[in-house]
Amino acid sequence: METKSSILISIVVSLIIFFVIAYFIDVGRLLSVISNANVIFLVLALCTYFLLNLLMIERIRVLMAAMGSPLKFTSVFFSHFGGMLASDFTPARSGYFLTAFLLSSNGKATLEKGLTSIFAPQLLEFLLKVICTGLLTVLIVFQFGILGTSNPNWPIYVFVAIFAITLVVSFFLSLLFSKDLLEKFSFLRFLPLGKKFYSLFHLMRKNSGVLLSNWTPVAVFTLGSWLLRGLEWYFISSALNIHIFGGINDYFFMLLFQPFLTLVQFLPLPTLAGAGASEAAGAFFLSLLGVPIETGVVFVFLTRSFMILVDLLGIAALSSLLSKDGFGGLLNDLSEVESRC
Repeated sequence: METKSSILISIVVSLIIFFVIAYFIDVGRLLSVISNANVIFLVLALCTYFLLNLLMIERIRVLMAAMGSPLKFTSVFFSHFGGMLASDFTPARSGYFLTAFLLSSNGKATLEKGLTSIFAPQLLEFLLKVICTGLLTVLIVFQFGILGTSNPNWPIYVFVAIFAITLVVSFFLSLLFSKDLLEKFSFLRFLPLGKKFYSLFHLMRKNSGVLLSNWTPVAVFTLGSWLLRGLEWYFISSALNIHIFGGINDYFFMLLFQPFLTLVQFLPLPTLAGAGASEAAGAFFLSLLGVPIETGVVFVFLTRSFMILVDLLGIAALSSLLSKDGFGGLLNDLSEVESRC
């Protein structure tokens, strides 16, 4: 009942934000932006998003094989997209953990290994998002001239920003590979969200040897996915004739902008995967850079719509799992895993 109430609240909050966005935009101009979009670039964006998912699938296969549970590509393919589809409609994209249940449903892999193969790379992606957000902040600050080169203290501000990012990255890496440091946060087990945080890090640390021995392919697949995601967003921006800095510089901008905006979707907000909140944040951010608000709204909605459209490849696998065990049963299974950590 608590889960259903949480989802209902998320739907209501997301709808309220969407209505607020609709109130402040010109619907006629919005429709004009959509009708004038370059279809070729939109198709390229869809294909790029599909390709980056293939890299994520192969990353899971590599880690599962390293943990002694080799899986067929097709099995991981539908499990991954099933989890991605669930994440498109759950707060903080938590539905992606269902990928682990789909991987273990055939009996060829344990739930613990499935969770490790999913959330360990997610940590690397999270760190990448933090780094890119920090770099984007520095870029925008310079763009608006707040820390112009005429300011003699600008190198100090840049150094402080880079140092802060380094501290955050080092802290999370230490949690993953240092038993003593993680145990100091054992009190989190008594908090609702903290319990999941602690148990997932515990699972990843338990398999840290596997992660270390396979860090090269994991890093390559993760960086490849990031580059492709930036390319996908660059294609969408090109389709809408959005030009921030011009030419290839717009691609580099999207490499930083995409992690920032998706980081909003991972925040534990009472919305469906950040729906509404990320759209509002993205459109507002782009408007600061001179992009018309209607164009910005279309851009962020297309980025989400393309995800959902491709992720529908996992609808059969997800439906089968939910009809078999039910969402409540899956949550109970997850709690049992957490209790062993």
